[in-house]
Amino acid sequence: MNPTTGSESPYAWWRLLVSLALMTLGGVGMYSVTVVLPRIQAEFGIDRGDASLPYTLTWSASVSAAS
Repeated sequence: MNPTTGSESPYAWWRLLVSLALMTLGGVGMYSVTVVLPRIQAEFGIDRGDASLPYTLTWSASVSAAS
């Protein structure tokens, strides 16, 4: 087997690292809302369910648009 085309070639490891970096960056946007949610609650004087409803609707719309 050619070492540059195997499943554990440097190119395969590079693709894995790039994929993990992109997944990490993409996932930050998903979970960063939970960090700022208490500030949104306090600023608008609403409870957690009302503050998270726009986030839930956005993700529901994006999932339904993707399918």
